[in-house]
Amino acid sequence: MVLPAVYVECEPFFNMLAAAVETFKRECLGLVFGLPPTSVKNFFWVTNILPLQCTRVRKNKEVEQSKRSSQALGKFFKEAGSIYLQLGHFHSHPEWGEFKGGLELSKEDINSMASEKSVLDFLIVISSRRKGFAPWKTQENGSVAGSLGHFNFLINAYTLERDAEGLPVSKQLHIIARSALGTLNKICRSS
Repeated sequence: MVLPAVYVECEPFFNMLAAAVETFKRECLGLVFGLPPTSVKNFFWVTNILPLQCTRVRKNKEVEQSKRSSQALGKFFKEAGSIYLQLGHFHSHPEWGEFKGGLELSKEDINSMASEKSVLDFLIVISSRRKGFAPWKTQENGSVAGSLGHFNFLINAYTLERDAEGLPVSKQLHIIARSALGTLNKICRSS
């Protein structure tokens, strides 16, 4: 089976970056909305994201949505019907001290995806940048990297599959965000 690609609209892409910047040195967390792959179109289409403000835990290497927030948003989106179809989550692995942010999903991240039945999760690695800029581009492995302001970003998208024993295994997906990358490169060149 060919893994699906991930198309990300410009606004949700920027909003994920902003969420990672806002909580920098601590992890951010948010919900990802859009359309899943179909038998005709083998791609996710990310149309919106929602950064989560109410967290039970927010640390350098851990973030968890509060129970109250989860219940309130669950009721809200149940009433909203098909306006917003939740695909999964996004979170960051920020730099702090000598730690530069993990590039892969942790075992806890994978278990969380499996227990919450997420079909798409984004990981944003964010670190500080002293000067210059790195152009925004899609890497050979499907991740997206670049810089804006005083920050470097590396964004990966993942889905889950099951191994021979039935355990969840993350699979990295190819991100396509042409309008966001084009806009970010114009901003960086004009700065």
